[in-house]
Amino acid sequence: MKRHNRPESILIVDDNEFLVYGMKRFFRGDFGDVSVAATGHDAVTALRLRPYDVVTLDIGLPDIDGLELLAYIKHLYPESIVVVVSSRTDRKAKERAFTNGAFGFFEKPVDIIMLKKILTAPVPEKRYPIVFDDGVTGTTCYASDNSLCITSEACLEYGALLNITLSLPDSQSIQLKGRVVRTNDWIAGLPGSPDSAGMKQMFRVELVETPPLYQSLLGRRQHG
Repeated sequence: MKRHNRPESILIVDDNEFLVYGMKRFFRGDFGDVSVAATGHDAVTALRLRPYDVVTLDIGLPDIDGLELLAYIKHLYPESIVVVVSSRTDRKAKERAFTNGAFGFFEKPVDIIMLKKILTAPVPEKRYPIVFDDGVTGTTCYASDNSLCITSEACLEYGALLNITLSLPDSQSIQLKGRVVRTNDWIAGLPGSPDSAGMKQMFRVELVETPPLYQSLLGRRQHG
């Protein structure tokens, strides 16, 4: 898949029937082609037939090491976006996933809205630098009417209330206030961004205040 295009096909690899059912229904409006595989062997069979723009992958599959399957997918289709969706929380699994080419690592229960934003946002997504009131810096991954997804070297605590300064290219800045509502997901740096190497912890911030300039920024991005 060309990384500047919106993805059109997705393969959901997971043996949790309830989760697969929910994800399939949720993604149907954004992807023209939604396929599922309950086992690693089913996924391999599907992938031998054709590539998928996006693969969401549970690494705790009953028949195959999901991390080895991840490496196989990236070897077969280097341009496919592979996002791990897993109950594993150990850092070693995350590091191995990103070493094998994962674009993201989402812990279960998955924040499906955040996952959808990451997968369907225009790529390359514009990343704006941000500064918190204590001087700590970060970057945006996506922005919506009521939330921001950000990366930061700081370990932000769940429930923390943040004062955020978002810097724009024209030297303007936007003052935002929000609360951290998700802390346990990770993403690789986007190509061409300053943090394109390694894995970055992601935080979802629910915005409390959204000034007019912020709404104007969202409008420009949606139509630009």
